Amino acid sequence: MASRCFDGLVLILGSAVLLFVPISAAAQSYSSFEVGAAGSFLFLTDPISGTDGKIGFGSRVTYNFSPIISLEAEGLFFPGNPPTEPQRGGRAFSVLVGPKTEWRFHRVGIFATARPGILNFSNAQHIVTGIAPDGIPFVNVLPGGHHTDLALNLGGGVALNTSRRTFLRFDVGEVLVRYKQHFYPIPTTSVVVDVKGVVSGSLLVSAGFGYRLGDITERHAELKDALRWEVGAQFGMLSMGRAETVGVSYFDPFAIGDDPGFGGRLTYNYRRWLAFDSTVNYFYQAGHYADAQRGGKILQGTFGPKAGLRTQRAGFFLKVRPGFLSYGAVHDDLRPPYPTTRLTHFALDLGAVIELYPSARTMLRFDIGHTIGFFGPRTVTVPTSLSVPTGVLHSSGFRDNGMQFTTGFGWRF
Repeated sequence: MASRCFDGLVLILGSAVLLFVPISAAAQSYSSFEVGAAGSFLFLTDPISGTDGKIGFGSRVTYNFSPIISLEAEGLFFPGNPPTEPQRGGRAFSVLVGPKTEWRFHRVGIFATARPGILNFSNAQHIVTGIAPDGIPFVNVLPGGHHTDLALNLGGGVALNTSRRTFLRFDVGEVLVRYKQHFYPIPTTSVVVDVKGVVSGSLLVSAGFGYRLGDITERHAELKDALRWEVGAQFGMLSMGRAETVGVSYFDPFAIGDDPGFGGRLTYNYRRWLAFDSTVNYFYQAGHYADAQRGGKILQGTFGPKAGLRTQRAGFFLKVRPGFLSYGAVHDDLRPPYPTTRLTHFALDLGAVIELYPSARTMLRFDIGHTIGFFGPRTVTVPTSLSVPTGVLHSSGFRDNGMQFTTGFGWRF
């Protein structure tokens, strides 16, 4: 899949920039507001509808709280009108809003962004089921439905100053799209039409120009040192694939689920801009069904570097944290009484961290991330039959994308 080529690429490059670019004490030029326009290319990939490349355009507005911390909103329109499909089709429109951090040199700025938002398609398929006047159940697949899905853009790029007020900007990043799952039961039957859900990774590339409004300010970034340790608690949501049951007789092994959870965090700040970050989360809502790789309540642990910049009141960081996803009720025997076991998989957490500092010792923290699970192959025991004379089934391994948001508080010491 094309998304394998660029998953985490921008985050790793952004982390390298933050690690190896020297932090200069020189004043940086910026204004409170920036506006801009851009042409964009969106390359959508997912296992449901295949690939789709879209060319579009849009505009953005940025409010700079300081020389390095900003809030940005961007709207993009993709006028191409490809054929209707189960989850997408027709023209597309996206709105992305989120934080941006930028280090500004005399002629160039290097930045990273983390922007949640939505992606809307104008002509996706919608399905109507029912019973005809003659009593026969029917299924109609119709075009023309609007589908709006949650999106998350993780990326970065460069801004080239062409004058004191104007600049060219180049962005590259990943767009995660959470395609909702839809079930359409056919009346008087046990059949369910299933439009599968998935979190897919897609590529977004933009090039455009910008203009700085208002007064141009020359100001030092006023970076702050960190206290050595941080501890905290958090609550969040993990959207990721899981097994589901529909009604009493239908089972879908690749559904999409939203699991709430809570946990704790311990951070060691090695340098002003570099920390070792560890979290453990417990997602307490068990899935409706267990399969060979997933099932039950989820325990998640992530451990890895966090790199970024902080001022007196806020900080922006990129994270690349390996870890695990441990499922508490996974099947390895599909014979009665259907025993389950715990199974742990390797996982990777890529994304951004936004921190706010109400006081010298306290903090609020918001994590925006792409969780990747690597689910290995398994062998499952099943009742012997003509189709399975050995009583053994082999379940293939696979890789799955997830979208994760957490919020919490912490104490620094």
